[in-house]
Amino acid sequence: MKINQWIFLGLIVLSILQWIHFYPLLPDRIAHQFDTRGNPVNWSSKQDILWMMIAVKGIILLIFAVLPATANRIPRIWWNLPNRDYWLADERKKETISTVKNALTWLGCVVLLFIMLTNQSVFNYNIPESNRIPIPDMVYIFICFLLFIGGWIWMLLRCFYKNS
Repeated sequence: MKINQWIFLGLIVLSILQWIHFYPLLPDRIAHQFDTRGNPVNWSSKQDILWMMIAVKGIILLIFAVLPATANRIPRIWWNLPNRDYWLADERKKETISTVKNALTWLGCVVLLFIMLTNQSVFNYNIPESNRIPIPDMVYIFICFLLFIGGWIWMLLRCFYKNS
């Protein structure tokens, strides 16, 4: 297993532990949506939020773990790459698929981290002061997330537009 796969697995475990730790500390109804000033605008039961997060984690696992693991079986016609025939030619197919798998796993790590930080922000709002874990303002977290996504896209475009 590559380092990014270990990190992804570790983040899955940490996100589960995060919920196990904070779930009993949350009130029955929690604020989960906020306006630009940080004021709550929507509340739900903590059970509803837990089920929603289980569904989100399931989708993340499908996209960032199952899809890369089955990438070798995806038909060539389904690949959306510039000059697909060049990149999926027999002599380059293994390296191309490895590059895409690696990139997807790193993206999965960052998406999981973003969701964990967002969850922590919601937990911090809804639990007593003594149990809060300090995190940066969500604006900074979101800016960092967007910067990573931009760099990730640029890296893939640079990689697959060369020699095409």
